[in-house]
Amino acid sequence: MTQVCVLHSEINKPEWEQKNLDKAIGYSFAIVGINITDLAHSLLVSGALKTHLYNVAPEIPSLLHFQQTFCYLMQEFQPFLDRGGSQ
Repeated sequence: MTQVCVLHSEINKPEWEQKNLDKAIGYSFAIVGINITDLAHSLLVSGALKTHLYNVAPEIPSLLHFQQTFCYLMQEFQPFLDRGGSQ
């Protein structure tokens, strides 16, 4: 999974691994990953991703498209947290 996210990010693999281990970030990467996976799965099951997948997948959507969506959500999480999250 980390390799897929690195492919779709401006961050290089050593930098990604450092952030993954950096306790100063303030959250557990594993816990956030689980929650983001649940969010992406819920969006998929509810049908909320239909338009997105229709626009990005000229063929039948695959696991790769789901992984790209997951990576986008992970990339957007840190800026969201930096802005104060849901507060």
